[in-house]
Amino acid sequence: MIKSPPFPNHEPVRHKAIEEGKLLHAHISSPGFTPNTFLLNSILNLYSKLGLSMEAGKVFDKMLHRNIVSWTTMISAYTNTGSNEEALRLLVLMLREGIMPNMYTFSAILRACGRIRTLEQVHALILECGLESDVFVRSALIDMYAKNGDLESGLCVFNEMETGDQVVWNSIIWAIAQNGDVVEAFRFFARMKRAGFFPNEAT
Repeated sequence: MIKSPPFPNHEPVRHKAIEEGKLLHAHISSPGFTPNTFLLNSILNLYSKLGLSMEAGKVFDKMLHRNIVSWTTMISAYTNTGSNEEALRLLVLMLREGIMPNMYTFSAILRACGRIRTLEQVHALILECGLESDVFVRSALIDMYAKNGDLESGLCVFNEMETGDQVVWNSIIWAIAQNGDVVEAFRFFARMKRAGFFPNEAT
């Protein structure tokens, strides 16, 4: 499913941002101008936030030097538009080039894991990279296990948490509620408060 662009109710603003982004892209692509990786990453990020994964891909493909930010931003561009297979393909290419994902990469790629087997493989890679304790990675893991119908694995990820965090508590409560167990969700809600965390807008 294609996700909505970041400016669903502000189409004129989005259109203006697209035009300005393309003008900047054309300028840095002009003869005699050699853009550095930082500048190209900024263009990638802009296209990603605007939901323009094809334009982002054109920039990415022409980059002579790609760093972890380049790869992660391009993966995010694909997951933002629901191009999950492309995002996963890019992760494989990234690993082949010897660039190891970081917590931001995993937070993005986990959204592309629509199959439990793929999710388990990415989870194994997270463990290999030693990033399982990152709050946002752990939260994304719980969310995706729940969306794939494997709440038990999501609970295992939660129970491995050494120190509490509001983001992770919110994720497990949402996951339990999404699986239809309202009573258990309220029980975890009470546990969260006893642990010293209090509801916020996300909860």
